Amino acid sequence: MQKYRCSKCRLLHFGDTPPLVCPLCTAPESAFTEDTEASRSLDEYAALQVRGDSWEATHLGHYALQCETLGIPHLSPPLLAMAQDELRHATGFARWSGAAATRDELLDSFKTLLEGKKGSRKLKLEGASLAYAEGNVPLAAWFRVCAEDEERHIRTLEWALRQFQKFA
Repeated sequence: MQKYRCSKCRLLHFGDTPPLVCPLCTAPESAFTEDTEASRSLDEYAALQVRGDSWEATHLGHYALQCETLGIPHLSPPLLAMAQDELRHATGFARWSGAAATRDELLDSFKTLLEGKKGSRKLKLEGASLAYAEGNVPLAAWFRVCAEDEERHIRTLEWALRQFQKFA
């Protein structure tokens, strides 16, 4: 399989021939030249998407909350919808990249996630304590809310692990 790069937008196309029209910028076939540089594997492309889409989901959610704080709440719903889309993209790419593909791998991933959640809850409680000590009560309250969410997540993961063991 050969690779062709669009000289206008730099899109990399894989195939026996370049496309008739660039799917990104609509440049004609003549804008493509053969690319001989090493390229990423399919797994690397998927992993990059997981990281990028996760980052986008996080930041879009933040922007939505910030819009509410700044008195422009009508911008929040479309930003939250975009965040949900990006999260769906990230989880889909994680699935296609082979993350936790087998039952045993998923079980191990649940166990690892559970330990991470416990650590995350601890850090949130410590952050709440520090924020309160420094007089930042609103941030302390937010840390506490998030720590409570982590506790709920821990209980849910513990339940999921018990369910796994029942059906193993």
